[in-house]
Order: sequence, then structure tokens, then C-alpha cells
Amino acid sequence: MNLKFLLALIVLLFFIAGCTSNVSEVQLTVKVINAFSNPVEDARVSLVPDNSNFASRVQNTDEQGITVFTVETGKVQISVSKDGYSTTVVDEMLEDSKTREIVLEQLRR
Repeated sequence: MNLKFLLALIVLLFFIAGCTSNVSEVQLTVKVINAFSNPVEDARVSLVPDNSNFASRVQNTDEQGITVFTVETGKVQISVSKDGYSTTVVDEMLEDSKTREIVLEQLRR
């Protein structure tokens, strides 16, 4: 009886260990600039995961055109928009912390 219990416990522990994920968090710094390499303040940066590891997030850039996300590793889609500029969308694979520079093109009037 004790041997069966011990064996069942070991199988349960292996099952639980297999269900836990090795998800780690990284920092994604997004720097938004215009065609003249000037920072774009108050640009809307949306981060959408390729899977359901985390919910979509939206932040605005600061006066240096920068915003920082702390997210789980994996593939994400970055969408950057601001009135008067065309929207830019890029895919990014996050394995380590990184900075991604995105250029917004000003719309012609």
C-alpha cells in the first residue's frame, strides 16, 4: 500500500512540474522618433502578445519618445500611432530585454 501511494505521489509531482511554465519577464523599451531622428512625445504604443501570456498593453511615450514595458518573453506586435503621423506596426520576438526604435512618418497636408 505504501509503495502505491509513493508511486502515485511521484507521478503527481512530475505532472505538476510539467504544468508549470518557465516564463521569464523582460523589458522592452520602445523609442519613437520622426524622420529627422527627433523624439515623438505622446505617441500611443500598443503591445499585443502573439499568445495569451499577458494582456494587451497601451502606454504613451515621454518627452524623449520613450516608453518601457515589462512583459513575458515571446512574440509581440508593436503598434505606434499619433495624430498627424502614419501608424507603424512591427512584430518583435522578445527573448531578452531590448530597445526597439520605431520611426513614425509625418502625414502630408
